[in-house]
Amino acid sequence: MKKFLKFITGRLFFTGLVFLFDIALYAVIIFLIMRYAVSPDYIGEILLIVVVISYALAIGIMFYIVNSKIHDSYKISWLVVTGAIPVFGPIFFLLFANKKFTKKERRMERAIKAILDNVPMKKEVEEEVRKLDVEALLMSNYIYEETGSPLTNESYVKYFPFGEKAFPYMLEELSKAKHYIFLEYFIIEEGLMWNSILDILKQKAKEGVDVRVLYDDVGSVSTLPKKYYLKLRKFGIKAHAVNPLNLRMSIRLNNRDHRKIMVIDGHTGFTGGINLADEYINKKKRFGIWKDNAIMIKGEAVYGLTRLFLGSWLTIEKPDRPTMFDAYLPSVYMDECASFLKRGYVQCYGDIPFNYEAVGENIYLHLIERAKKYVYIATPYLIIDAQMMSALVSAAKQGVDVRILMPGIPDKKLVYSLAHSYYQALLKGGVKIYEYTPGFVHMKMFVVDDIYATCGTVNLDFRSLFLHLENGTFLYRTPCIMDMKQDFIDSFKLSKFINYEEYRKPKFLKRLKWGILRMFAPLL
Repeated sequence: MKKFLKFITGRLFFTGLVFLFDIALYAVIIFLIMRYAVSPDYIGEILLIVVVISYALAIGIMFYIVNSKIHDSYKISWLVVTGAIPVFGPIFFLLFANKKFTKKERRMERAIKAILDNVPMKKEVEEEVRKLDVEALLMSNYIYEETGSPLTNESYVKYFPFGEKAFPYMLEELSKAKHYIFLEYFIIEEGLMWNSILDILKQKAKEGVDVRVLYDDVGSVSTLPKKYYLKLRKFGIKAHAVNPLNLRMSIRLNNRDHRKIMVIDGHTGFTGGINLADEYINKKKRFGIWKDNAIMIKGEAVYGLTRLFLGSWLTIEKPDRPTMFDAYLPSVYMDECASFLKRGYVQCYGDIPFNYEAVGENIYLHLIERAKKYVYIATPYLIIDAQMMSALVSAAKQGVDVRILMPGIPDKKLVYSLAHSYYQALLKGGVKIYEYTPGFVHMKMFVVDDIYATCGTVNLDFRSLFLHLENGTFLYRTPCIMDMKQDFIDSFKLSKFINYEEYRKPKFLKRLKWGILRMFAPLL
């Protein structure tokens, strides 16, 4: 009862009611159109005009989609939705898929690029990687050109196979902060994890440490009170909610901040799949064991995370002086961190919805294409386009051991069912699928041939790949890659292997259900 009362008094419930009211009002208009359109009276003529306008809008939106820079598979999906429901389809597209930005956002995008200049790639690092693996250098160059973060060889990475393993390290590193702490998370929830972190943040703010917090307002809508950032500011913490949720439906709702970034003094950082809530450290049980991960980075590569945070901060709060960013360059405070020997190559990257470059997906595709022995993939959701499907199946047919780790217990049953609609083609093509029976998999991780890996926030679904702010870390010949591989091996042992025979000839009703879900995949 308490959960129910909390839900019906929450912001998400009221916002949902307003949205449903808007849709219901539109539905009533359509009903009246159908009721009176054939009537000779004046009202019928007006309503007939409304119908013509609605269909004209649908045609206009479809024309816009065809000629837009949207990814082809995403484009086709939205053409189907708009064509199938010409009255509501355009509304759904404008609210949930359109990448049209305000003048302010475009201005801030230019400011980000102007102020956060690229840190040059070290020539010696470039030459080292060129001699080792030209393909690795090409991938690194792509990341550098798109995000401005260079590949570094003066960094150390520690891998954590569960959130509860990373949590003590987070607290320890936060308690050491002397200059600044940056946090950017999709979900923050009051509880053991966040309250423990907040106690440290409050103390550090008192000590004069520059503490800043960004959280996504939609991601945290059911976990934090409205305008929670005001409470944080009372403690001396600089804080903002990204794209605050309000009762006015806006295209801004498309572009959520799905990142997970923690930076301490520029030389230590954390990222991965975990948010700052108790289920991520298995102190709160929701869907069995919460299988998630994190990495701790020390050294120059952390500046990639710092740049991403400052870019997000800049879209909300414009700095008085561009030179303020000089205080966060890799060389600043680096002497306070241990000297890191060459322990592999590390490169942090981000994906933003300000352009039409699907950086996260392209990196995933590059990794699959470079695989010679195996590709291990972990993702909580599986809503993939034709290009990703083709890459996975093609690799498997070439003899590469392609495995996908999926949840055994879903958090969203509809999305889980949609994921199953892709199983048949993947399994038939030779891709192996495992479902983690102890619970829910929230990791977003690729490991390839003991050489390449990436760990971050990018799910294999349309919204994560094309609409949200995301981040990840590219690893090349980094020792922790073997720890990541071992985590996969341990997880596979606890998982159910999906047999192709289960999906070879699905029943008609199941195929019908999957077909309908696939048609609306962009909305999920």
